[in-house]
Amino acid sequence: MAAGTCWVMTQGEVGMVSQALGLAEALGYASPAIKKVGLRWPWTWAPNWPVLASLRALSAGSAPVQAPWPDLLITCGRKAAFISLAIGRVSPETARIHIQNPHASLGAYDLVLVPAHDGVTGPNVLATQGALHRVNAAKLAQGRAEFGTSLGALPKPLVAVLLGGTNRNYRLDAAWAVDFAASLRRLQAETGCGLAITPSRRTDPAAVQALRQHLGNGRWESWSGAGTNPYFGYLGTADAVIVTCESISMVSEACATGKPVYLARLPGHSARFDEFFKSLEAKGLVRWFDGSLELWKNGRLDDMDGIASQVRARLGNRI
Repeated sequence: MAAGTCWVMTQGEVGMVSQALGLAEALGYASPAIKKVGLRWPWTWAPNWPVLASLRALSAGSAPVQAPWPDLLITCGRKAAFISLAIGRVSPETARIHIQNPHASLGAYDLVLVPAHDGVTGPNVLATQGALHRVNAAKLAQGRAEFGTSLGALPKPLVAVLLGGTNRNYRLDAAWAVDFAASLRRLQAETGCGLAITPSRRTDPAAVQALRQHLGNGRWESWSGAGTNPYFGYLGTADAVIVTCESISMVSEACATGKPVYLARLPGHSARFDEFFKSLEAKGLVRWFDGSLELWKNGRLDDMDGIASQVRARLGNRI
């Protein structure tokens, strides 16, 4: 375990927290301080330039950001990237890693971690194939132990279905959910499989309701949002995974299981996402869901296996 202190700082989006926390855990920080921050006007419009960075930019609802400063600061998201620059001015001894493209001042961070399909390069940039995440063998085993018995009531093979939500590139609404439910019914009719469905916080409630209604009764369960999140249990227990295509984070997490992964198409398009999907298809890690199921022998998207070693090699005893 790491002996120093670590802050994980984001704007609060679940995907950003997962990436930053996943890196902290991979580096051996069992209990990093998790801080949600925002910016107030006029810094909401400021570019990420060190000369403009100030802790005065923190919005009223932000977590406390003050000394004692951490040994390691991991940020994700533009607002957190701006505050990282401000911390660098008052605590230059703090090692600072930013996840995702900060869109300015790459050299102002000790390390910047970005997916290769973003095309960002630099002497302090480490490229990953997908998004960083928290999925590992220990968490999958823990999920199986916690949820395996209840999921055992569903027929085999068991397919985990991960639902995201509408974003600027893709749309996930009730109309799509009705068509998707029809595809899942065909899948069950052909294979007899069970379904373990988990919406995310981004999933439109109307889409969840439409999916449940049109799936009919039996042979599936869907997390209601109450109680313990079964996400790792579903991933750990399932024989295959279907994941909606609007989230590189969720696709990366699914591919980290080493199980067959199917991408569910959504209305919309992103050239950047297409590059990512093509790289996964070339390695045989994913296929597009067409209502059928094949349990091929899959590999793993193993970014987390090596990224911690690369970070330690770059930052040495600073972390």
